Amino acid sequence: MKHRIASIHVKNFSSIIDEKFKLSDFTALVNYNNGGKSNILTAIKWLFSKFTLSKEDFNDTKKPIEIVGKISGINEKLLQKLDSKHRAKIKPFIIDGTILIKRKQTINSASKDINLLD
Repeated sequence: MKHRIASIHVKNFSSIIDEKFKLSDFTALVNYNNGGKSNILTAIKWLFSKFTLSKEDFNDTKKPIEIVGKISGINEKLLQKLDSKHRAKIKPFIIDGTILIKRKQTINSASKDINLLD
C-alpha cells in the first residue's frame, strides 16, 4: 500500500466548524460555489506547510484552528528514505503503519509547530 492522507479533521477553519473527511486514493470534492471545497484543500496545505493563518481564516476568533491529519501506509521502506534524525523522531508515533499529525493556531499565535499524536 502506498502512503496517503487517509483522513483529515478540521475545526474552526473558515466555513468549516468541525468536520471529519475520510479520503481515498481519489477523492472528488464536489459542492456548489462557496461550499468549502477550497477550504478543505487549504486546511490540508496548512497542516503540511510553514505558513501562519490570518484572522480571516478563523470561523470563530475566540477558538483555535485545529487540523488533524491521518497518514496511512507508512512502512519501513518509506522510513528509510528519511534522514536518520527525522526517522528516529517520528518512528515512535507510527502505529500499524499510521501516524496522526496535529497543527493548532490561535488568533494571537504565529505557531507553526506540527505535533505528532500517539
